[in-house]
Amino acid sequence: LTFDSPIKNIESLLEAVFRFHRSRKFTGGCIFGNIILELSESNPRISSMAGSALQEWIDLMTALLSQAISDGEINLPLPPETIAEHIVASMEGGIMLSRAKKSSRPLRDCMDTIYYMLGIKQSSA
Repeated sequence: LTFDSPIKNIESLLEAVFRFHRSRKFTGGCIFGNIILELSESNPRISSMAGSALQEWIDLMTALLSQAISDGEINLPLPPETIAEHIVASMEGGIMLSRAKKSSRPLRDCMDTIYYMLGIKQSSA
């Protein structure tokens, strides 16, 4: 994370996810989400490992949101953990929809909604 601002770091992370999936033309989706969907019942150990990776993403978002609140950058109506989980769930859903539609629009729409929720002015289209 390269910015002093936690909000800028959140935006940078989300934009990096977007660029990665766009560069792959939205094929493949999220490896962790795919593993959980495909192996959750047949291989709980592998599914748990993938779930842990998603939890690390949630934990990082929680830490950044908590810091942003402490720094006075944002004021949230819900606990940072709840918002962080929503951000990750929204991004995962956006990735899946973009994969299904072979379009950047669903993921970008999810990100725009996250930015709106956090009061972040969208910096790229």
